[in-house]
Amino acid sequence: GKRMFASVGTGAIRINKWDFKANTIEAPIIDLNDVIFSIAEYPALETDDDGDKIPEKSPPDPNPLRALVGKLVLRNAQFSLDRFDDTPTRHEFAGNMDFSHLSVRDIAIEADSVTASSDLAFSGRLRHLAATEQCGFSIQHLESNEVYVNDTITALYGMRLETNGSTLGDTLAL
Repeated sequence: GKRMFASVGTGAIRINKWDFKANTIEAPIIDLNDVIFSIAEYPALETDDDGDKIPEKSPPDPNPLRALVGKLVLRNAQFSLDRFDDTPTRHEFAGNMDFSHLSVRDIAIEADSVTASSDLAFSGRLRHLAATEQCGFSIQHLESNEVYVNDTITALYGMRLETNGSTLGDTLAL
């Protein structure tokens, strides 16, 4: 099973245009404070069927919803991910990140020319990102001239990353 929770403390979203035919939303600014987003995945419950069926994957949406955002600002946000289906208990090893049980706080984001779509593709210019994970790892500043994220690549071109222990620059593509 899965559980998802999202909340926004305060904020403003200004929408200039919502084109239902083109399936696009144009928002010159999204400015949100105290955003909380969490996901938890649990082991599937036993069922009476044979379990041999492979779930069918939906074909990609030929016209996904796209949001075009001029400026995106998030302050004091939090994100958590618990993969209880992968690792049933949280592990707390000092200074080590548990990727199955992430808890990120103090998230701050400033981005321009952001495009986000319902098929989970994102692009834009990242002016600032800061965040701290429960293990102590901290991104003090991340910026990138061009960011592309989808189901096959995460790429940051012209980026600068400052953590609580290092500084990296140039291009990062995973």
